[in-house]
Formats: sequence, structure tokens, C-alpha cells
Amino acid sequence: MGKREFFLALKGWHRRLAALVLIPSSVMFMTGLLLQLKNYIPLLQPPQPQIEFQRILGAPMLLRPELLQRAKSISKAQVHDWTDIAQIDIRPNKNLIRLRTFNHYEIQFSLDSMQLLNHGPRYAGLILSIHSGDFFGTLIKQSLFSVSAVLLLFLWITGMALWLNTFNWKRV
Repeated sequence: MGKREFFLALKGWHRRLAALVLIPSSVMFMTGLLLQLKNYIPLLQPPQPQIEFQRILGAPMLLRPELLQRAKSISKAQVHDWTDIAQIDIRPNKNLIRLRTFNHYEIQFSLDSMQLLNHGPRYAGLILSIHSGDFFGTLIKQSLFSVSAVLLLFLWITGMALWLNTFNWKRV
């Protein structure tokens, strides 16, 4: 096999693998772009209000009963008890408590006054699980996404080889 035949075969494999990797890599690229922009899209992550506050001396009492009561008062959040809350994010420097529910909803409270600051849907976690492949299950993540990553690396290498072959090195 000569040099010309080798690069023609490489070009054929490169095109076939590019078609195979197109869908999984497109999902990763699009969700990665959405994750980069999540702070600017309110549907992905509710905006965090800028508020003035007085620093709290000492540690605040965590899991206050009124926190749960206020979360229950927001019907869209569908909070009935603590088991409906997936994550609690406490940021003392920003005077902020974020409750994230299992149904992709976020509620933000002031840490010092327990005042409701903002609430809304939060789909950044869902998009992150799609981006990493966790959304599709372990089998798909380990087979399709991992294999696609290796094939994408191979495509990059063969693409570079094909591009470098376009130069006529004898003239240089």
C-alpha cells in the first residue's frame, strides 16, 4: 500500500467515524454550551439577587422549621416535607440559602431574615446529567459516550494527518 492509497483509506475511515460520532458529540457540545451560559439563562438557573445584609455572628441554626414552611408555600415547588428537597446550598458570604427540589425547582431565601428572594425552575442539573451521559444510564454512558470520546480523539488525529498531507512538503 502506497502513500496515496493509505491516505485515501484514512480519509474513508475518517468520514465514516465522523458520521458515527456526530450525534453523541453534538449532544455534548450543545449541553456544554448551555452549561457555560447557565448564569445568563433564567430557565436553567434562577438569577441570584444582589442584596445588602448584616454579617451574622456565629453559625445560624440550620434546617429551620420556617424554611420548610416557606418552601411549602410555593405551590410550583411541590415541597411537602424535607424528603422533597434534593439539595440545600448555604452561602453565608452572600446571605443566601438555596433549596433545590427533585422536580428541578430552586427557591432562594435570605439567610438572616428568611425572606423569599427568588424562585423558579432550574434545569442546569438536568443538562449536566445529559452532558455527562448520566441521564441515559450507565450502559449508554460507558459504551456510547466513552467510545465516542475515543473516536473523537481518533478523528482529531486523522484530521490533522489529512490536513498536513495537503501541504506539498517537497516544495518547502
